[in-house]
Amino acid sequence: EPSFSITLSNEDQNMQGSVLNTLNEEGFSSSSLDQLVEKTGYPKDTLMRILKVAEQEGKLLRIDKNLMFTQQNFINLKKKVFRHFTSSEMLSVPEFKELAQTSRKYAVPLLEYFDKQKITYRDGDCRRLVK
Repeated sequence: EPSFSITLSNEDQNMQGSVLNTLNEEGFSSSSLDQLVEKTGYPKDTLMRILKVAEQEGKLLRIDKNLMFTQQNFINLKKKVFRHFTSSEMLSVPEFKELAQTSRKYAVPLLEYFDKQKITYRDGDCRRLVK
């Protein structure tokens, strides 16, 4: 645990809440940083700072500079993935796209994130659950 933490001003906290709400609603077809700047009207450096804090607090997961989503959405998706595996051994990219309600552009890096988190592993074109 780092002994210092960035504390956000009230204004920053409100901003963070509003950005996280936006990302929550967008699910896994989430805006990139530049799109968030456009949507929220917040300056890019402010946004970057509050997103970084959200990430440190575990409220936000970031896969790359364009793909980020909320912890809440990730938990929901993880439940759906586990549910899928109760009736099937394999999870294909199209099935995962359906579960995540997202496009292939996002589904593939997301699946790789699932692999990295040791939730799934790749088997050919599909994923299996790590037992």
